[in-house]
Amino acid sequence: GVAKRIEAASFPEKWGARLFTHDGQSARYVDFTNVREVSRAQTYQVPRHEFDRILLDRAREVGVEVREACSVSGCEFTRDAAILDVASRVGGATTRVQVRALVDATGRGGLLARKFNLRTEEPRLANIAIFSHYTNVPRLQAPRPDDIRLIARSDAGWY
Repeated sequence: GVAKRIEAASFPEKWGARLFTHDGQSARYVDFTNVREVSRAQTYQVPRHEFDRILLDRAREVGVEVREACSVSGCEFTRDAAILDVASRVGGATTRVQVRALVDATGRGGLLARKFNLRTEEPRLANIAIFSHYTNVPRLQAPRPDDIRLIARSDAGWY
C-alpha cells in the first residue's frame, strides 16, 4: 500500500473541520473521529501532484504499465478488451494499446462520457470554484490547529 509513504511525506493531518459564520463566530465543529463508517479518522491536505506521484509510483511497482506524456485520442471495445489509440506528446507517434480494464480519469475531458453520449448537465451544479493559498492567516486554536476551515458568507456562499 501507500499509507506509510503518505505518512512519510508529512502532509498536514486534518482531524476535523470548523465552520464559521460570516461574522467570524464559530458555528460548528465536525470531529472526524466521531464518524463510525470510516476506518481512519484523519484525512490529509495534500499537494495534488505529490499525492498523484505517490500513487503512480506504487502502481508501477506492482506491475502496472504506466505511460506518461501521452493522450488517448480514441477507444473501441471488444467483448474482452478495450483498444485505445494512444498518442505520445513527445514525437507524436500513435500506437494501439489493448487493455483488460480501463479507468477514465480524463476529468472534464470525459473521453468515455463523450464517446457514449453520457454527459449531462446538472443545473444545480452550475457553479465555479476558486482556489487559493493564503499567507499570514492566524492558525486555529489548539487542540487541532491544522483542521479544515470553512467560512460561510452572508450571501449563502462559503470559502
